[in-house]
Amino acid sequence: MRPSPTRARAKITPTGAKIALGVGLLLHLVFLVSLPTGFLNPLFVEAAQGYGQASDFFGIYQAGANLARGHSIYDSEAYLNEAPRVVPYFYFYRYLPPTACVAARFALALPPWPAYWVWVVLNEILIALVVLSLLRWKRWDRDRRVVMAALWLGFTPFYIEQVMGQFSLTMAVFLWVLWRWERGAAPGDTVAPSASAWWHVLSRWKKYRWREDRSGPRGVVLAWAASLSLKSFSVFLTLPYLRDRMLKRVLAGGLIAAAVSLPYFLFRPADLGEFARLNFSPFTPRLYKGAFGMQTFLRDLVSHLPDSWTSPAVTLLGRSFDLERAVLLGASVLVLALAAHATLRAHDHAERRALDLALWITVFFLVFKSVWEYHYVMMLPAVTALYLVSGSRTVLLLGIWMGLPTLFACGPLLAGVDPLSDLSMWPAWYRVLHFGVKAVPAVWLFVWCLRAVRSPAFARAG
Repeated sequence: MRPSPTRARAKITPTGAKIALGVGLLLHLVFLVSLPTGFLNPLFVEAAQGYGQASDFFGIYQAGANLARGHSIYDSEAYLNEAPRVVPYFYFYRYLPPTACVAARFALALPPWPAYWVWVVLNEILIALVVLSLLRWKRWDRDRRVVMAALWLGFTPFYIEQVMGQFSLTMAVFLWVLWRWERGAAPGDTVAPSASAWWHVLSRWKKYRWREDRSGPRGVVLAWAASLSLKSFSVFLTLPYLRDRMLKRVLAGGLIAAAVSLPYFLFRPADLGEFARLNFSPFTPRLYKGAFGMQTFLRDLVSHLPDSWTSPAVTLLGRSFDLERAVLLGASVLVLALAAHATLRAHDHAERRALDLALWITVFFLVFKSVWEYHYVMMLPAVTALYLVSGSRTVLLLGIWMGLPTLFACGPLLAGVDPLSDLSMWPAWYRVLHFGVKAVPAVWLFVWCLRAVRSPAFARAG
């Protein structure tokens, strides 16, 4: 019997929704008070053990200063190491050039610390705009909108986002805009879930007419292009866009993103290799306490197996793959295959785009090598879209779960260990809990999407 995504709807009363909003506002106020004082920092790995507050922002600021002075935006101790340092500390820059171009404006206008606090204020404005857009979007049930507004406000990964000066919220806003402005695929062009669904989708392209392209409003195209230029994993949405004959959107978004990035790489071609090295290597050199993606979770699980099991087992294209790498690579391929298959077998209905967005955002968290705690801010558009449409209790609980702090600060209480100590000092079971506390709900949400994407009931859930 196929499970229905509407079977477990969350029954939220107006009073409960108002209480949730009050809690969200209170938590957000606590975040704001803690930013200059740091009393919440021991709850977060990067705040407790990282280089220091604003270290991610300083990496972007340094890249902007490098660009303004004619140095490589990827300059670091491991690459070139020639640009003068203008910040007290920073994490290396790994993104496309447009972000450094924006950061150059900050670097030319303000010193590092004032620029960081301006960025904090801008993030507060962004999250306020999202909350307002949620509360005023009368298409959806009011209580669901209020609860989701509360989740955005009280989502603890947003605190570490602000501490580090990251821009995952900016990416989340682009993703939110993608769905907020999306009106869904046109009715009557059904992709029924059947054994021949892949061929059915391909055969529809024989009837493709440029004038009949469904790419939708220009604002959606611009939002997608901006997301591609910022963190790029929204490229996963290419498949659902092509499925729904949105070739103009794919081409226009890709060309805009390329147009704002290619000039820099044409001027500094060696930097393209460094960008590829930083981003396209499938594995990280070691386990990091602050990484909470599925890859880190699986890697930790494999690390507890006997050494004889993890020795090199196969050589492919001149590279040796041990059990750990085989598991990570196999899991990623499986996730991508399942998501692609589900996308092409999805029922066609007005709210299918919500599932497309949620499914492929979740894929990023399951396949990318380095998923940090603040990255979970980018789960908010996925959880919000799914909950507004379906009212699913499961989706709401998973969103709350991902919005809670990790177990990092609970080491002394749960396992009798200092959370600042080396990972090798932690009991195996505690490490599993530590890395699984974010990865498990991400996997769960992915499975929920796989089950809902083929259910006609999802279209009627709102």
